[in-house]
Amino acid sequence: MRRCCLFAAGLLLASASANPLRGVLPEARAAYLPGDGQFRCADGDGVLPAARINDDYCDCRDGSDEPGTSACSAGRYYCVNEGHFPISIFASRVGDGICDCCDGSDEAAYPAANPLLDSTICTNTCTALAARDLVHFESETVSMRAALAQRYASVKSAAGQVAQE
Repeated sequence: MRRCCLFAAGLLLASASANPLRGVLPEARAAYLPGDGQFRCADGDGVLPAARINDDYCDCRDGSDEPGTSACSAGRYYCVNEGHFPISIFASRVGDGICDCCDGSDEAAYPAANPLLDSTICTNTCTALAARDLVHFESETVSMRAALAQRYASVKSAAGQVAQE
């Protein structure tokens, strides 16, 4: 029994450390890769070892040290959602058993968050969402072009009437 628990804990730690920059905005990545090994809280109120980023403990008051966990109530999680639109969600939604990111990244490091749920519950739906959105945008484009053509015809007719007067 003890070996099983140690193995499971090791897997959880390995998955968390495999991608310590989960949930970080691309433009903010540089702040999470300090050359001196020290992470500075975004609000400037603290400095801590970079190893404590995404360790599931809120060290910074602003939550900036936990972009990939739900440890800090003030934190935000960035969903890459490759193939669809990226979004930012409240960190409290990370690891809650609900798939908020279409790529499932908000639940990927927390397969045991809810033992009643299948750990593969968050399948990547970004491509399907993008295809759905594309059909919608194409339909909207056709409608807009028809409306613009009608407006152009109305303006041209009005201009002809003004010229005749």
